[in-house]
Amino acid sequence: MKNVKIEIFGMSCMNCVGKVENGVAELAGTDNVLVDLQGKYMTVDIDESLTTVEAVKDKVVSLGFEAVEAAEKKKTGLLGKLQNR
Repeated sequence: MKNVKIEIFGMSCMNCVGKVENGVAELAGTDNVLVDLQGKYMTVDIDESLTTVEAVKDKVVSLGFEAVEAAEKKKTGLLGKLQNR
């Protein structure tokens, strides 16, 4: 199992949290789905033999939210420019 952190944009309430947690939990190969409303992210364990990070992100998008894997975000500023080379 691989633990991934996915940032989620567009959530505004605990109903949103439940919608994402339940929706992602329905996917085969996902476990320990936890959504943090204040932090605007989700952590999930993924069995890569059954699903992918892309499939999880697609599920979040299908539920009406934006999903970005934490590692995908580009850093900004001078340090970010150097690290993104």
